This record gives sequence, structure tokens and C-alpha cells, in this order.
Amino acid sequence: MLKIDLNGIWNVKNTLESEWIMGTVPGSVYSDLLKAGKIEDPFYRDNEDKIREISRFDFEYERKFNVGTDMLECDKVFLQCDGLDTLAEISINGRGVGETCNMHRFYEFDIKDSLLSGENNIHILFRS
Repeated sequence: MLKIDLNGIWNVKNTLESEWIMGTVPGSVYSDLLKAGKIEDPFYRDNEDKIREISRFDFEYERKFNVGTDMLECDKVFLQCDGLDTLAEISINGRGVGETCNMHRFYEFDIKDSLLSGENNIHILFRS
């Protein structure tokens, strides 16, 4: 079995903004925004109330990854997602490959037809 681990560094942004920040997967929008200095510590005093508005925005995560020809020779190639926040839309190289509607389960999508030999892009849109 061949495997590509997509955990690690991703690009993250609010869909209404143009600036991308560094994010970490697994993780959360809140921890990524805190690490980037975009929000104050939500566990300090009443900061939780100040950042509550963030939950009303959509966020997107993306990163590049490489696929070898050996993987493309497989009959099927699956993307396994564990614990994606409730409403998410996943695309590979601009092609929609799946949607989620429940965080408390894992999802598996056949993505072979969306992959290219070499560099690929995965994009996940999290809806509020």
C-alpha cells in the first residue's frame, strides 16, 4: 500500500481576505489564527467573546503534494479524512472530490481521476 501523509503545514485564510497564513493539520482555525497573531488568546479573560465572530466566516485550507507514477498505476487512490469540521468541500486540482456534513466520523473519497503525476493541489473549504 502506498501512502502520502497530508498532515503538516497548510495555507489558511478567511475566504473574504486575500492574505494566507501558515496553518497546521491536524489543528483548528483558532489555533492557526492565534499562532499567526491574528487573534488574542481566547482563554484569557473575555477574549472568547471578542473572537466569537470568527465562527461566522468560511475558511479555506490548501497545500501542494507530489504524486508519483507508482501511485497513479494503482486501481484506486483514496483520500481519507478524519475529523474534518462539519461542513467541508474538498477539491483536488480544482476538481470537487467530496463534501462532508459531520465532524464525528471519517470520510474516504476516490480521487484517482483527479490526480496528476508530479505536483498536485488539495483545497478544503470550511463553511460556517
